[in-house]
Amino acid sequence: MGKRFFLLGMLLWLSGPALLVLGGCRAKNTERMEGGEEEPSLLRLSAGMVQVAGLKTIRAEYRNLPLLVRATATISLNRRQYVRLSSRVAGRIEEIYAFEGDRVMAGDRLAALYSDEFLAAQQEFIQLCLRHTRALEAGEEEAVALSARLIQSAAQKLKLMGVTEEEVGNLKETQNLNPYLFLRAPLSGSVVVSRATAGAYVERGTELFEVADLGLLWAEVDIFEKDLAMVRPGCEAEVRVQAYPEETFPGRLTVLSDVVNETTRTIKGRIEVPNRARKLKPGMFAEVVLISPVAVRALVVPRPSVRVIEGKTVVFVSRAEGVFELRPVKIGRAFEESVEILDGLEAGAVVVADGSFALKGEALKKMLEGEELSKKSFPSP
Repeated sequence: MGKRFFLLGMLLWLSGPALLVLGGCRAKNTERMEGGEEEPSLLRLSAGMVQVAGLKTIRAEYRNLPLLVRATATISLNRRQYVRLSSRVAGRIEEIYAFEGDRVMAGDRLAALYSDEFLAAQQEFIQLCLRHTRALEAGEEEAVALSARLIQSAAQKLKLMGVTEEEVGNLKETQNLNPYLFLRAPLSGSVVVSRATAGAYVERGTELFEVADLGLLWAEVDIFEKDLAMVRPGCEAEVRVQAYPEETFPGRLTVLSDVVNETTRTIKGRIEVPNRARKLKPGMFAEVVLISPVAVRALVVPRPSVRVIEGKTVVFVSRAEGVFELRPVKIGRAFEESVEILDGLEAGAVVVADGSFALKGEALKKMLEGEELSKKSFPSP
């Protein structure tokens, strides 16, 4: 009993002035039904009380609504816009231009390496260019053709090391060796990992940087097997993360796995989520709502219309001006802004939407004062 009084006290405190006005005026304004006692499931309020409580009503109606599939996901990098950069030659890191967290553009320098292998490849290229020039001057057609093929091969070798087409052209024209080989960003994005240390010696294949475009991320979602028939690639999705609980990030389901996890009975899916503001971070836990292309016809009321009193799910039905009936109902599926009513309510019934919390508080006070609602007011729907 003490627990009930404590909960009722909290409700009164949370309801604020509107509920206090209702409580102060209820005894004065409650009337009896004609020819007998007041029905215990009815609440009567004056016009002033209705206005103070901010009550608004709406008709329960049938609607064709898309099913919502709820799931959990993990935010991850977009693997199509992600690359690991490793040294293509053995050498020493002379200078680092970008560090973890820096944003870079495609072609920007990340680091400079000094490499004997790179210097030797440049020298070979220059020697072949000189041989080609001499063959042209001597008019030796066979030597010209051979040297041209060798130059092309040497240029390709330099490009595989990371030298740009422009740098190869400059080397051919000036024949001046470049002391450093520059490691460049292959795409625009952010440096998400940097393992480079100035002065460190690296072998060929040593991973130095990871660069990713964070403007479009993936949400790797786990969809329960029972929901599989309601989703398909192309479904719109809404992603929410704990860091921004009031914000929704729209996305689209692009891939649905063909394999069911035997332990969790879930199917992996991939949602592409635009991230232009960079609020989403790889590794974040997310809650996902997939909007199914499958629509159902259901009798619905707004979410705020549904309340729970004494363990019963109820709505407040407007019977006349200022008269509201506490109606137990059986609910079904929850949609984005509404709830399905399976039993206890007919189409066209006028229910309270805004302000139903104040009516709940008034009903609880009625119970507190001895006008028990539990048995008479809660017939099975």
